[in-house]
Amino acid sequence: MDRLAGSLIAPEESSAAARSGPERLVRFLARRGPLFVKMGQFLALRPDVLPQAYCEALLQLVDRAPAIDWKSIEQILTEDFGAPPAKIFRSIRKRPLAAGSIAQVHLAETHGGETVAVKVQRPNLRAQADRDVRLARRLARFLETFRIGPLVAPTEVVDEIEDWLRQELDFARELDNQTRMYDLLHTDPRVRIPRPFAELSAARVVTSEYIEGIAFSELVRRRGAAPRPRSGDLSVDAAVLAENLLLSLFHQVFRARRFHADPHPGNLVAMPGSIVGFVDFGLVDTLPANTEEVQAAYLNALYNNDVHGMYVSIIRILEPTPETDLEPFRRDFYEETQRWLARLEDEAENVSGRSTTGSYLIVLMRLARQHRMRVPRSILALYRTLLTAETVAYQIGGTATLRSVGRRFFAGFPIERLLRDLTPERVTASLMQLAEIARSAPGQVQEILSDLAEGRFVLAVRSDESERKRRANNRRTRLLALAIISTGVAALLTGADRLDPTLSTLLWTVLAGLYAAIAVLWWRLK
Repeated sequence: MDRLAGSLIAPEESSAAARSGPERLVRFLARRGPLFVKMGQFLALRPDVLPQAYCEALLQLVDRAPAIDWKSIEQILTEDFGAPPAKIFRSIRKRPLAAGSIAQVHLAETHGGETVAVKVQRPNLRAQADRDVRLARRLARFLETFRIGPLVAPTEVVDEIEDWLRQELDFARELDNQTRMYDLLHTDPRVRIPRPFAELSAARVVTSEYIEGIAFSELVRRRGAAPRPRSGDLSVDAAVLAENLLLSLFHQVFRARRFHADPHPGNLVAMPGSIVGFVDFGLVDTLPANTEEVQAAYLNALYNNDVHGMYVSIIRILEPTPETDLEPFRRDFYEETQRWLARLEDEAENVSGRSTTGSYLIVLMRLARQHRMRVPRSILALYRTLLTAETVAYQIGGTATLRSVGRRFFAGFPIERLLRDLTPERVTASLMQLAEIARSAPGQVQEILSDLAEGRFVLAVRSDESERKRRANNRRTRLLALAIISTGVAALLTGADRLDPTLSTLLWTVLAGLYAAIAVLWWRLK
C-alpha cells in the first residue's frame, strides 16, 4: 500500500507534495486498506465538503487491492450458482484481470462463445465494511484536522460514506442499474454500456460483456508521466473523449433520466473512436421529475448568464430550514454570481482542472450550507457527478468544460422537452380540459354576476399587514375580481348577435359599470 500511495505522486513533485495535507490524506487512506481507498474516492466526489486540492488528490486514488486466490473465488462462484464455474462457463481465467477493493474481475467465455467480465465480490466484505465504518466514525475528528468545512459534521460525511458502501456491496442493485442503463443508452454512439448477463449473475457475482480499451486512470497516469503526449499515442482523441464524457452525462441526466453517479477514472474506459465506456454501476442515480425540470431551468439560466433566472430556480431547488434567512442568502448569491460573471473572461485559462463554472457550483453548495439550506440528495449527486467528470476531462488532456458543453446541450433543450411531453395522452387530456372550460365558462360567469348583483360575492382574504396595507390589498383583490368578471362579460358579448336584445343591453351596461369601478379602484391605488 505504501508503494501504491507513492505511485500517485509525480517524481518532480514527490518531495514537496508528500508533506502537503492532501497527499498525507491520500497516503493515510492507502495504508488503511482497500475500503478506505473506496472512502477516499467518495470524498473526492464531495467538493462541497473538502477543499478542491484534497478532491483532486483523492481522485487519483487507484482502486487496487491484493488479488484473492482462485480457490476462494471458485468457492464463491460455486456457492452462488450451485455448481462449479467449469459448468457455468465454457472457460474462465484463474488469473484476475483486475482486483479492486470491492471485487475481483475474471475474464471468461460463455457457452455461446461470448467474452465476458465476471465480477466477484470479495469474501467476508460486509463484515469488513462494518468494521471499517466503525473505525471511520472514530476517526471523524481526524477528518476535521484536514479542514473539512465546519458546516458539515464529520458524522454526516461518515453516514453518507456508509450508505455509499452499502450500495456498492449490493450486487443485485448493481445488476438492475446496469440493465436499465444498457436499455437506455445502448444506441448512443458516443458511449458504451456493457451488456449484462442476468442468467450468469448472482448475489455476489455480476457478469457482463467485456469491453476492451484503456482505463481513464491509465490515461491520467500517462499524461502525468510525460508533457502532454499526442492523442495518437493513446489511440484516442483526448478532446473528443472529454467532450463525449460530459455530453453523455448531460444526456443521461436530462434525456435518459438515469445517470452514472460515480464517473471516477477507474470506472471509465477509452475505446477506439473516442467512445466512452462506463463500467461499475454500483452508484446510479436519477432526478425526480419536478426536480429535473427546475434543475434544467437553472442550468439553462447558468449557461446563458441569466442571473435572475438562476436565483428563481435555485430557490426552488434548495430546501430552507427554520434557521434559514433568505434575504442574506439572496444578497450573498447575487454577490457571488456577479463575481463569477466577472471571472468568465478567464474561462479559457483552465489550469486547475475545473472551469470557472464548476468552481461556482462548488461555491453555491457551500453557500447553501452556510445559510442552513439543505441541498437535496439527488441534486448533490448530480453536482458531484458533473464536477468530477469535468475534472477527469481535464486530467486526460481534454478542453471541454461544463459551460462549453452545457450551453450547446441546453440550446434546443426547452423545445425538445416540450415536444417530448406532447404525448397523445397529454394532448387529449389538455383538449378535454379546454372543452370543459368552454362548456362551463358562460354558466360560471352568470353565477358570479348573480352573486354580485345580490351581494353574495365574497372573496376570503387573510392578511397580517397593517390596516393601511390591508385596505390596499383589499382594493387590489377587488380590482382583480372585477377584471376577471369584466373579461367574462366581454367574452359573452362577443356573441351579442345571438343574445336577446334586452340581455345584450344589460350586459353592455354591466360592462360599462365594471370598467368605471376598475378605473376608480385604480386611481385610489395610485
